[in-house]
Amino acid sequence: MRAKRVPARDSAEYRRAWRLAPDLVAEVASPNQYRPEMAAKALLSLEAGVRLVWGIWSRYQQVDVWRPGSEQPTARLGTGDALDGFDVLPGFTYPVAELFA
Repeated sequence: MRAKRVPARDSAEYRRAWRLAPDLVAEVASPNQYRPEMAAKALLSLEAGVRLVWGIWSRYQQVDVWRPGSEQPTARLGTGDALDGFDVLPGFTYPVAELFA
């Protein structure tokens, strides 16, 4: 979560549960989940203010990448690709193959 979104330490809001969406959501699909269900969850996360969603499909060894403003994944990564943190995690990359090793 970006520091500028955190309430000031001396505020009453800081001492309560913060009503903020995380910047990144990574969700691993269970064996009985399907893409439409995961898509609905990703879209809800984006609507709540999440900036990057990774839907991880162990059975296919793929990751769906979701960004705000899109109704579909902006990318579907396989084992030859790398995750990118974009502006949410600047400089972060990680080989998709390593997720499933």
